[in-house]
Amino acid sequence: MEDRAKVGFICTNEGVSNGTIGDWVYASSLPENFYKITGQKIIDLNKTWVFDYNPYVDRESKPNKVIDIKPAWFQYKRNVPVMYSFADSLMGFLRTTELPYCRHPRFYRYEDEDIIPNRLILHITGGSKSKNPQRIMSDEVIQFVLDKYKMYDIIQIGGNSDKKIEGVIDERGIDLWDVVKLMSSAAIFVGVDSGPYHIAQAYPRINRKLIVTKDQFKSDWPADFYILNPKQDVSYWYDWDTMFYNEFDRDVGLTTSYLKI
Repeated sequence: MEDRAKVGFICTNEGVSNGTIGDWVYASSLPENFYKITGQKIIDLNKTWVFDYNPYVDRESKPNKVIDIKPAWFQYKRNVPVMYSFADSLMGFLRTTELPYCRHPRFYRYEDEDIIPNRLILHITGGSKSKNPQRIMSDEVIQFVLDKYKMYDIIQIGGNSDKKIEGVIDERGIDLWDVVKLMSSAAIFVGVDSGPYHIAQAYPRINRKLIVTKDQFKSDWPADFYILNPKQDVSYWYDWDTMFYNEFDRDVGLTTSYLKI
């Protein structure tokens, strides 16, 4: 292969170009895996915030080759029946048969924070307003979480436009790096499919509970046969240790009822 010291990467995926948090967070494993294979840093042409503290990126050099990692979201280069992980999908663009050294997102910051045993981070709204469906946790599930974890310090994060939950610590609208810091010391994260949930994945020690909303299921099937809509199937991108819950009173497919959170 060409001199990889001069390889740069960009992403023209629509979600990334529209400022979607999760897509860039998911790509944060790429530089470390590139370095472990080549011994060289990869050039971060977009200079996105998720790479601000990444020791494996170069932001000064000019590349003689540029990789657009957009297809990693839509095609998997391994000739296997299942996708190992999104990090491995990115590895396909490095022309290697090796598996990823780092599978989860990583910020290289706040990784040594002490876990606060009674800290729970809650995020109730995911996806931009243009997304169909936008993921909004139901009031019923929110109240269940508040009741079940009433002995916890519950911190709400998200945008300023997210509905304010009464009786919790309100940290909506804070800087993304402040979100990362809060997350790094949390014992539990409960949220919908969202950028903050991807941030939580950067800290594998967190007990992460993903709420799959009713709108993410096919609704034209009998209730006993609800399945995830393949076009919205969040399991495709999340790490296999993710705990999936639904907004129904029954276990559905790969999810369990929110009554078991």
